[in-house]
Amino acid sequence: MPDGAFVCPSCNFELGLTQRIPVTRADWCPHCGALVPSGARECPKCGMPLPSAAQPPRHLAVRDLKLPKIEDEPKVEAAPDPDATTVTVPRIESAIPSEPNPSSPSAARDRIPHAKVFLVAALVAVAVIGGASLVITHPWDPAAYMGAPTQDADLSKVGYPGSVESLSGQDKDAAQDSGVAGDDSQDSTLTSLQADYESLKVLADRIDENWSTFQAKATTGTLGERRAGRAEAQSIALDVSNLIEDVSSLDDGAGIYAEDKEHLVTLGNWLRNRVDALTKGWEASASATDLSADARTIRSYVPSGTNDYKTLFDQNYEAWAPGGE
Repeated sequence: MPDGAFVCPSCNFELGLTQRIPVTRADWCPHCGALVPSGARECPKCGMPLPSAAQPPRHLAVRDLKLPKIEDEPKVEAAPDPDATTVTVPRIESAIPSEPNPSSPSAARDRIPHAKVFLVAALVAVAVIGGASLVITHPWDPAAYMGAPTQDADLSKVGYPGSVESLSGQDKDAAQDSGVAGDDSQDSTLTSLQADYESLKVLADRIDENWSTFQAKATTGTLGERRAGRAEAQSIALDVSNLIEDVSSLDDGAGIYAEDKEHLVTLGNWLRNRVDALTKGWEASASATDLSADARTIRSYVPSGTNDYKTLFDQNYEAWAPGGE
């Protein structure tokens, strides 16, 4: 390490050295004994207050030190006098931080790296990333990671089930006369649609009966009668929703029964609109504490006149029978 360095030029470890400064007349802190600048109001080392420079106290010692002069080149000292007394000058620790020496070799290492260092680092990063990309992508061999077959194959008969000479499991003439393909799954779909169609009529009758009960008991019946009417309406609403879900999940037979399914779902939605109004009306009736005061609000959910959804259902039910022309 060079002389005068305060940190290691290789690892930047602080050596714990202090700078030697020539002092002829100096002030000392009466608390810690550190060297303080002239006129300071507090010690920069221990932080204790100091007497002002204008009125220096009597106990603040002023020392007249005669320090050896440091020269650039060492002098050849004479042989020590055996009769002389050896005096060791103590090292003075200054509380005033020393200024960094720009000419010190360690100061150059503490600076921010030059632009060429960043440039070299960027070039190395580009080279590494670019090389890795070339190794991964193989631009010189595009087919290296290709998983698709490269040879043509005959796909003209893919999925071809073969020739069917005759239908089995049913009468061909009856299937041709009805205009429905003689397929077991299609027959099953038609049967399910017809069963759901009949169920719609049963549910419509139950709604009509509950509607009549509401007109008679919603504002005058006992609490038990009103709760029974509400339970029946909730049961009908659940059955209607299940029926609509069942119709929607049926196979339309390659589009043959798509229109029939749509008709049955529409009929079911008209029934659900009616039963939803009934359910709300029964809820208001069962929770009312004063029927005479709440009668108008209760009947507003289920008016006594003709219902539009009932009219639509009655007008289209027979015309929308599944399998009809």
